[in-house]
Amino acid sequence: RLYKPLIAGTSYCVTFWVNLCDVSAYAISNIGAYFDNGMIDTNTGCGVPLPQYMPQVVNTTGIISDTQHWVKVEGNFVANGTEKFITIGNFNSIANTTKVAVPPLSGGGGEGVAAYLIDDVSVIESDTHANAGNDTVVSVSHTTGVVDSAFVGLHELGWDCTWQQIYPAPTMVIGHGAGMWVHPHPGTNVYVVSMTLCGITTTDTVRVYAWGAGINSISLNGGKVKIYPTPTKEELHIDNVKAMVSYRIMDIVGSEKLKGILPKSENTIDIKALASGVYILELKSNDGDGSAGSPTKEMIKMVKE
Repeated sequence: RLYKPLIAGTSYCVTFWVNLCDVSAYAISNIGAYFDNGMIDTNTGCGVPLPQYMPQVVNTTGIISDTQHWVKVEGNFVANGTEKFITIGNFNSIANTTKVAVPPLSGGGGEGVAAYLIDDVSVIESDTHANAGNDTVVSVSHTTGVVDSAFVGLHELGWDCTWQQIYPAPTMVIGHGAGMWVHPHPGTNVYVVSMTLCGITTTDTVRVYAWGAGINSISLNGGKVKIYPTPTKEELHIDNVKAMVSYRIMDIVGSEKLKGILPKSENTIDIKALASGVYILELKSNDGDGSAGSPTKEMIKMVKE
């Protein structure tokens, strides 16, 4: 059963993987996927030819005789809107089946059958694009340096996607699937997902910013600067500034939204003009050199309600 009925007039990319069982006496090419409303009899008719049913997707790679590797069967078809079930198999008669005899690799001889394992079945709209999800911000502990994990992509099943991290680490594959949990480095992290559906490859990029967050104070020029309230609606208060400090407020893709100068003592930043969302607040000292372990610049996450 499909987890939801197909939509009339919509093109779908159907993918599944097969592997010839060791007990098989034959390997065949006639493997297909048939979609209907559930009326096909796969109980009493499982072992007999069903030529009255025409699979919408069929194998086009020839005889599948590989017992060690999975072989992809894939194709497009346009739904009529009644499809609720998928049935995979050989619907042809023996006379109309393209086959070759293979030596059985385990006992039994297969009793003259071609038996296949089936895995990773997916039925996805053909115009679906890779989706890496929205850029996000995660927290970095100012005491331990531990970075929170982040979920990128989508919670979808059956999507054959490949994930790569391209910054800051050297480009490398880090996982597969429509979405995954990642463990970012402090700072900016860039991930790319690619997906191929019936020969069409699409990609998407997501950024995960790991900054100090979930706190209401930071160290700047040897002192603790208090920032509140978080989240906030109209004003952001910054107390205990020991030296003149410049500030910038950026969205999570790095676009600057507000900037200015803060004198010493108490300060208030008017953020009513900002849309609701997650932002990065950057405070940078305009004097001092950051010696004795005192940073001259610090960033934290802020939320505008």
